[in-house]
Amino acid sequence: ELGSKISFYGVQSRQLQQNLKMIDGDLPEVIAWSLYYRYLKNEPSLVKIADLLETEDPLGFYETADDKKQRMYVYKLKKFLAESAMGMTSENIWLGEYDSFGGVIVAKNDGDIVCFHIYDFNLFRNYLLNNTKFEQASTGEDETHPGLENHNAKKKYYFGWLYEENGSHYIKLNLQIRFN
Repeated sequence: ELGSKISFYGVQSRQLQQNLKMIDGDLPEVIAWSLYYRYLKNEPSLVKIADLLETEDPLGFYETADDKKQRMYVYKLKKFLAESAMGMTSENIWLGEYDSFGGVIVAKNDGDIVCFHIYDFNLFRNYLLNNTKFEQASTGEDETHPGLENHNAKKKYYFGWLYEENGSHYIKLNLQIRFN
């Protein structure tokens, strides 16, 4: 409404930036666009966000309609989710190696257990994409202090609201993913 343009500035954590680039050089921007669409479309589902990225192609991966058959956004998000599930964190150096990885066991909300073995890797990555969503994390603000620091909050997050720095306006978004 104000004619502003939102653009990706960067990842706050240098280590997370490096880890994302280790997985895929385009991943910081893919994640940024994913978060953008999450809030713009009010859509937390990663599989729906991946489909939206494929349709919109914000990074210009595709020159023709046939190029979209590769589904690069879907692939990059699946890689990110799998690496995260197998040990990549935001603050530790990720070397892309799996120590004694034979599989993953997932306990579902209904008590069922799903086991993915190393030979089920594609099934595992599909499961992650289809069963995860962006979490709406707390921002450290309340109704009486919207967009302002809440000194009574148990934990200080300070993201999710607009702020000004050196004459430019910014909004810090939090990347938090969980199972549906």
